[in-house]
Amino acid sequence: MNRPLASTILLLIAGGFYIIGGFVAASIVGWLGALTASLGASGVAQEAQESVVIVISTGFVSGGGIIVGALLVWTGTRRKVLIGGIIALIFSLIGIINTIGGLIVGLVLTIVGAVLAFTWKAHNAHTSLRTSNYHTSSNYINTQITKKLRNVPDRCPRCGGYNIVGYTGIYDCFDCGYKFAEEHV
Repeated sequence: MNRPLASTILLLIAGGFYIIGGFVAASIVGWLGALTASLGASGVAQEAQESVVIVISTGFVSGGGIIVGALLVWTGTRRKVLIGGIIALIFSLIGIINTIGGLIVGLVLTIVGAVLAFTWKAHNAHTSLRTSNYHTSSNYINTQITKKLRNVPDRCPRCGGYNIVGYTGIYDCFDCGYKFAEEHV
């Protein structure tokens, strides 16, 4: 199956950077808390120590969310790829302050990975969900006969995706959404 490998790898690495960024930001906050305690501001130092847990938690949540988005992108289903890219972007924005944007590198990798996910198109994608729905139904044979009688195209002229249900004269490609009629083929 054709899957968005580059997007998935970039998002997985970005999630790791967000988790690491949470630890780095927490150590900076802890160090600043210790510095202020040595200068005599114990109240500020106490607040800094309490915020270390929040910063680490934000790193784990945002990094984990980006990794979940990467796993959705890896499915290769167009809708899940888009949802995975959106989830990765949302979680990167959640952790942008507390994790220093995944040490900036994580933010850049998330943006690039999400853009790759948004622009990814499956080539010759014929998903098992669609084939199982039509191969198990009695309408499948009738659809195939009607397609042959009307000279219906088997593939979308734009992306090459399979046309498995069209026989009304106007078709919608499942993969790219392109609408075309019999005369365009």
